[in-house]
Formats: sequence, C-alpha cells, structure tokens
Amino acid sequence: MTSIIKVDQIQTPSGGTPTAGSLGLASGSVVKVTRLQTTAETVNSSQSYATVWDASYTPILPNSRIIFHWTLRWRCAHSGGAEKRFDYLLNVNGSQAYVNIYNGLYTYTGDGNWNKADYTSSYEYTNTTGSSVALQFRGKNIDSASSLVFNDDAGDTSILTITELVT
Repeated sequence: MTSIIKVDQIQTPSGGTPTAGSLGLASGSVVKVTRLQTTAETVNSSQSYATVWDASYTPILPNSRIIFHWTLRWRCAHSGGAEKRFDYLLNVNGSQAYVNIYNGLYTYTGDGNWNKADYTSSYEYTNTTGSSVALQFRGKNIDSASSLVFNDDAGDTSILTITELVT
C-alpha cells in the first residue's frame, strides 16, 4: 500500500516557522546545488570593462551561505603589442565582489599570438534576506591592441556552480 502526504507548510508546535536547525539540518549542510552554463560569445576590444555574462540565483533559505564557483573560458589576442593580458571581475548585486587581474600572457616578440584558457575561482556570499542574487561577470583588456573573447569557439562553455549552505 502506498501513502502520499501533501504538506503546504510546516510549523512549530506554537505555530511559528521552523529553522533549518530545528528541522535537523546542521550548519554547513548543503540545501541546494545549481549549475548554470553559457556558450554565448562576447568580444571586447576596449580597455573598459564589458559584461560577458549575467546570471541570478534565488536562495531557498532566508539566511544561508552561498558559494559561487566558476570556470570561465577566455581568449586574448593582440595585434602587434606585447600585452595579451586581461582583467575580469564579478559584481554581486551591483557591487564589485571579486577581481582577478593580469591574466594571460606577456610576450616580448609582439608577434600577434593569442592565448586561450579556463579561469576557475570561487566567491562566498552571505545571504541575509532570501532575495534573488544578481551576478555579473565582466572583462577588459590591459593593452589597447588586444582583443578579449569570452567563449570564442563553437562548443566553448563557461560554467557557474552555485551551492547554498545552512548557516
């Protein structure tokens, strides 16, 4: 015999809202993992930051720790200068949260080569409202003769893994 129980809301004996801890979830327990990916190509030939990926995440808990872990596919080329390096950053809810500078290669030949690589890092966010979190990855060239491309070849994929934890 199979039984099904459907519940709209769980309450404490006094009618309040239970916490993750009162439900048996210890601090650090994973409550949700989300994987986002993009294959969209973006080209930036300037020395100003340009948005390459907008994403968002809505927490399932009103208070939690959220770890954003990414692998971004970049290619940087130059057309005569020796500098084929770039900077990228992560904005969270409109504010700069993470920056990684001087990525790529510096060559002394000025031969127009390019380099392509995956850049992986993480950022931990403290959720205190349960509201949606807006993420924005941005990149820029260091040298005016450079060209920065995000996901430049067919099949290139950048990945964002979001892990929400009980505080």
